[in-house]
Amino acid sequence: MKETPLIKWTFDTYSDEDREHSARQHFEIVRALEQRNAAWAEAVTRCHILAAEKAVCTTATKGSIPASAPSLAMRRAATALRTVIG
Repeated sequence: MKETPLIKWTFDTYSDEDREHSARQHFEIVRALEQRNAAWAEAVTRCHILAAEKAVCTTATKGSIPASAPSLAMRRAATALRTVIG
C-alpha cells in the first residue's frame, strides 16, 4: 500500500480522462480478486501503476506539476513506482 500523500499527489496530476481510466482499473482489479484470479489482478495492477507513472511523467514534461509537489516528492514518487513495477 502506498502512502496517502503520494496517492493524493499522483491523483492531483491526473486529467479527467486519467481519473476515469484509473477508476475503471480499480473496478477491474476488484473483479479479478472476486474471481480469485491472481494473474488477472496482477496484470491489471501492473497496468494501473504504469498508467499512473505515464500520467505523472506526462504532467511533469508539460511543466504543470501541482504546487503541492516539491521535487523531493517527484523523486519519491518515481522511486516508489519503479519499486512496485520491478
